[in-house]
Amino acid sequence: PSISKLTGLTSLNLSDTRISSASLTFIAEIPELTELNLSHSAVNDNDPAGLEALARCSALTSLNLDAAEVGDGVAAACAQLPALTRLDLFGSHVTDQGAAALSHRRALSNLRQLELSGCRITDAGCRELGHLRGLVSLGLAQNFAVSDVGLGFLVSGLPRLQSLSLGYTNVSA
Repeated sequence: PSISKLTGLTSLNLSDTRISSASLTFIAEIPELTELNLSHSAVNDNDPAGLEALARCSALTSLNLDAAEVGDGVAAACAQLPALTRLDLFGSHVTDQGAAALSHRRALSNLRQLELSGCRITDAGCRELGHLRGLVSLGLAQNFAVSDVGLGFLVSGLPRLQSLSLGYTNVSA
């Protein structure tokens, strides 16, 4: 049975399931889907068709991929979701390249909450994230290569920021 037959779904939680990137093609067929939780799932960057399907979920406002085996490919796919207001990539393999994809040409102008704690972000990634001027909440804890230089980029680029998590980084001021 395909979950895509539930065309009226607006919220779907598939956390801690065996859902994979290949299954995203079915999820993309749910037109009203605004919230999708795929945390702790088998979704990854290894299936181009799955990433393309994710990018077609144009109504999504909230996407949780916490602790999934995803990286810069998923970040690039997420950058094609213009309605996205909340994105959680905690514990993923997103690097500065993924940060650049997320902030490219201000595609995610509606993004307000971004969780990148436990990723592979450095000061260079902070420079990119500073272009997401609408952010009010940003999590960068456990990114050990973020320092005061990166903090400077965030301070100068994110005037609306209300919540900032920098625990277990190299920020000193």
